[in-house]
Amino acid sequence: MIDVALGVDGHATKRGSAMTDELQKLQDRLRQFPLPICRKYSLRAVNAAGKIGKAALKSQVGQLGKKTGNLARAVAMRTRFYTRNRWGLPVGVAIVGYRRSGTGSSRKVQGGTIQKGNDRAFHSHLVEFGTKRRFPGKSRKIKSGRVNINGFRQTLVQRAKEAVAGNSVLMSSYTSSGPFRTSRSGTTPPYPKAFIARINPAVGLGEMPAFHPLEKAFNASRSAMQSVLLQSMKDGIQRAQIDLKRGGG
Repeated sequence: MIDVALGVDGHATKRGSAMTDELQKLQDRLRQFPLPICRKYSLRAVNAAGKIGKAALKSQVGQLGKKTGNLARAVAMRTRFYTRNRWGLPVGVAIVGYRRSGTGSSRKVQGGTIQKGNDRAFHSHLVEFGTKRRFPGKSRKIKSGRVNINGFRQTLVQRAKEAVAGNSVLMSSYTSSGPFRTSRSGTTPPYPKAFIARINPAVGLGEMPAFHPLEKAFNASRSAMQSVLLQSMKDGIQRAQIDLKRGGG
């Protein structure tokens, strides 16, 4: 009930769990109640624990020391109750992470094409996993196919980078970012230099380090989430018994 799965393209490259035997036993007890009662108190428990994880993720994003406004705004939590799964068991989950890009409210920065809002976390995987050395040039699709990943149909695309001729190339997001003021950009070096780089195409841009905000947030909040979930499950079972006696469910 408290798990972390980190990865890209539908593949989890890192996994972790905070499940304990006691939590498992409480979960099994709650499943013995009628489905509406189980749903009610399962969601209440994971919601309480999930709020701690969400706060921890916001804290980690805020500690990056970079301009991370869009990433911080994209931190979100959703609760779901599933009855159709590979185990055929009812389970309540709280999903903490970044709001999926293109599903929230956003607007363009005046004078540019870059948008600002609560669903602009396109760069979340870069912040979590970092990058290898990057090279300029356009990429083209060479292969694509539909695959089944964890029960969901997804399209995987394989791309190849086209080499750039010449000894020097300008890489910039100056135009698309829009003419906002230096005091608002908060970058080092200041705007516009932070948005322009002249590099040798053969050398490319340096690697970006991985900051792992999701992984760090999970590790930092794991024990607190366990404690809250444990107590919430105990309280939920007691209240579920009362509801059952009253004819609930």
